[in-house]
Amino acid sequence: MAGNHVIFMHPDGTSPSHFAFARFVDQGPDGRLNWDKMSNAGVYLGHMEDQLGGTSNAGAVTHATGVKVYAESFGFELNNLPITSLSGTNKTIVEEARDAGKVTALVQSGAIYEPGTAAFVAKTQEIVNPDGTRTVPRAQNAAIAEQVIRSGVNFIMGGGELNLLPVGTNGFHGTAAELDAISTNSLQRPTQNLIQLAQSLGYVVVYTADQLKSLLDLPTAPTKVLGVFAPVHTFNDRPEEVLAGQSLPLYRQTAPTIAEMLDVTQKLMERHPNFNNGSITIVEEEGTDNFGNNNNAAGTLEGLRRTDAAIGVALDFIERHSNTLMLTAADSDAGGLQVIDRTGATVGTVNNNPTTSNRNVPLDGQTGANTAPFVAAPDADGDVFRFGVGWSGTPDFSGSIVSKAHGLNADKLPATLDNTKIYELMYETLFNVQLPSRNPDPTPAPKATRQTGNVIFIHPDGTSPSHFMALRGI
Repeated sequence: MAGNHVIFMHPDGTSPSHFAFARFVDQGPDGRLNWDKMSNAGVYLGHMEDQLGGTSNAGAVTHATGVKVYAESFGFELNNLPITSLSGTNKTIVEEARDAGKVTALVQSGAIYEPGTAAFVAKTQEIVNPDGTRTVPRAQNAAIAEQVIRSGVNFIMGGGELNLLPVGTNGFHGTAAELDAISTNSLQRPTQNLIQLAQSLGYVVVYTADQLKSLLDLPTAPTKVLGVFAPVHTFNDRPEEVLAGQSLPLYRQTAPTIAEMLDVTQKLMERHPNFNNGSITIVEEEGTDNFGNNNNAAGTLEGLRRTDAAIGVALDFIERHSNTLMLTAADSDAGGLQVIDRTGATVGTVNNNPTTSNRNVPLDGQTGANTAPFVAAPDADGDVFRFGVGWSGTPDFSGSIVSKAHGLNADKLPATLDNTKIYELMYETLFNVQLPSRNPDPTPAPKATRQTGNVIFIHPDGTSPSHFMALRGI
């Protein structure tokens, strides 16, 4: 058999509640998203080496290496010690795939340094400054960006022009003065022109959706592409009211969506001379996380729509190449989004904690706090429901994360999985090697025979994966 293919889809910050939000609006309560069409699902356990809650950087390192790390990790263990991946090497799964001659891709709606993709090829250590302060690994955006450019990954898509150009350099998405107004910090800005470096390494560089799509019309498909689609992220991750006050859109109009990035990338991969040796694509929609953590319901909804469209692109790829595994997982629940029915002209507030003193928290409607309700598409009976979106807070929460799988080896996704399992399944599919599991799956219950019998229905009222997570921790 030709080499297998892996697509890891990281809809950052999303829980089943987030996808329910998108389902209600676009498909109705009885409809189904592309996410719903995936064949297998399991509750995802995302704790770190030193805390229960996941971080984007450490979560990505675990996905990339198959091992637990401390919360600030970006490719190194505590005290800047090297990480040995579950495969026994000091390489991530993407680095092993690259070195094995497989086609590789990082597809990102955020900046190039975002860990959901970058941690698969970049490593930065904690820095102790002369004054005793510490610079966490994740803050070293320019160093991360340079490592991504030097990684040799075939297709790199995302934003972050700021982090690829030295101070005082004009870019495609802004003049030197405009980019310098965003940041001149040496942690953010490189000392050399990394776009020129990419070109010297054989990358074709594109800056817009139209330029990206035009690559498919070339008589010879490029084997290395760098997409730089925004000064920082391809979205503006601020509350609705802030964006309205500055007349800013949710997403940059000239940038491709994550689905468009993935679609072109996969079509270029299929034309790559090494495609039959296998491929791995790491995809992250970062907007779902950043908008959620800014309590921007409209932005979160748009990010979810883009995520689901990208899942649809991946499902089409699996139709063309049945030897493909697609996995999805978030590392946290951004903002703790929940939906609540509302019938008034605006969504109003909700009493957040009536057991002590009243805390009237504003709900989000279509254009911000206490605005017109969202409207669900009709259900199977033609009924239409109106609702608001409530938030537990602004940070990443742990607990209610569900991983999904589709295609080759999807049936090996456990009903409950540790975050290290993502790496295990990707590795087994990509290299046809089954690694020793950190958390071996329990022996499955025997399959039921086709006969009449008894039924037990257990109704743990009001519980979600987060509730059981708390019990599991105790």
